[in-house]
Amino acid sequence: MRLADVDGEIFGKLVHWLYTKQIEEHLLEVGGLVPLAQFWELAARFEVVELQNAIMDCIVFILKKCEGGSLGKFLEFVYTSQVGKGESVLKRLTVDKLCWDVEPEVLKVMREEGSVPVEVWGDVAMAFSKHYWDRIPGKYFKNWGGEGEYAVLRDKGGEEIS
Repeated sequence: MRLADVDGEIFGKLVHWLYTKQIEEHLLEVGGLVPLAQFWELAARFEVVELQNAIMDCIVFILKKCEGGSLGKFLEFVYTSQVGKGESVLKRLTVDKLCWDVEPEVLKVMREEGSVPVEVWGDVAMAFSKHYWDRIPGKYFKNWGGEGEYAVLRDKGGEEIS
């Protein structure tokens, strides 16, 4: 049987899991995120839910211990593969990681380096917006500020003050 669009190494991981019900240990490092995502995508394609859940446990385990800056290739895969077409659990997981577990300074560096697909930032903004609207009672919504709140201020030397 030939599956032209399936990487042979990833397919080998599927066969290994079918026989042993184990995910290879070397995948449980930050460098294993992309292969695990590819593996998860293959499991989804063949509707092997038990394997998808086992892989997701591994991905979550790795994401909890990794820094935001090491996510570039993983985010790129999640957003450019079949997994990234439309809504997916992996997309939601990556957005949650960026929103709730990555320091703003790290996000800024990731944005400036261009190491993250541009679509990610829209999803992050939507997640923050949804969180805001879902969690805060209407009486606490902040109103738009007056004109003075958005005025450009300069110090005596002419430098802009934020």
